[in-house]
Amino acid sequence: MQLFRVLRLIMVFGFCAVAGALIFAEVASSSNVDPIEVARAFLETNLAISEGAPQKREPSLVLGSSGFDRTTGWWRIIDSELATIRVSTTTGHVVWAVFKGGQPTEVPVVDSSGRPVSKERIRSETVRVSREDALGAAMTFAKQQVAQCELENLDLVRNELSDRGSHVAYHFVWRERADDDGVAYGMDLVSISVNPSTGKVFEYKHLTSAVDHEVPIRPDRCRSIVEAEHSGYGGLRITRLTLVSLHTQDGPEVPAWAVTFKVSTLLGEATKSCYVNADTGDILNETLDPY
Repeated sequence: MQLFRVLRLIMVFGFCAVAGALIFAEVASSSNVDPIEVARAFLETNLAISEGAPQKREPSLVLGSSGFDRTTGWWRIIDSELATIRVSTTTGHVVWAVFKGGQPTEVPVVDSSGRPVSKERIRSETVRVSREDALGAAMTFAKQQVAQCELENLDLVRNELSDRGSHVAYHFVWRERADDDGVAYGMDLVSISVNPSTGKVFEYKHLTSAVDHEVPIRPDRCRSIVEAEHSGYGGLRITRLTLVSLHTQDGPEVPAWAVTFKVSTLLGEATKSCYVNADTGDILNETLDPY
């Protein structure tokens, strides 16, 4: 009986220690960052560009939900009548924002008789701005967020007018430039969406990650690990390796290779991805959105 009580106490204290460590990690990561002030500064810089004119009043900012992910660390949502903003309280940067007044107007997907409306008709009723002008607006916005020298080292990898159900938007994505072998030593992703009716930016995302030391698992070794792990696929072809630093809730960051590869399936070629720990070579149980 005494042994049972001791074991129970150990379990209780262990649980409390883990919970306390997670709470402490969030507080520590955000102790030097005021997400309200970060969001306020972001709006002051960018609202005139997005809305087309400077705001004459101070927006009210409200703390929203919070969370954690491996790419941005701890984050907090800041909401206002003008925009919804996600601030990384780990890094102190805005990683995502939507300007509410600039979002595309939804077009009915069925007409008055109940028949589906074609994509061509939806586009004809909403697109008033050329792709070139929309790209120019996106570039102007991007230059407010990213240093010119940094932007020049990014490649435009997505440049399209796409349909999202009942509305249409221009989407532009820049990412870090890889070498001739498809290897990039750091992640830098800028994604901007533009309203095709007004030419105004309505959504922005910026993700960055870098490893500040030499890692034991080099690109060739990483490729061998991924090929062995996914040997059951036919026609496996690795297209890109990006060295990133993954945040943890209560410990040091983990250097990892974000690997994107193609495989052959019954339905044709498919894109898959994984993370490989750049220190140990272990395949990490993570999902990756190949951009």
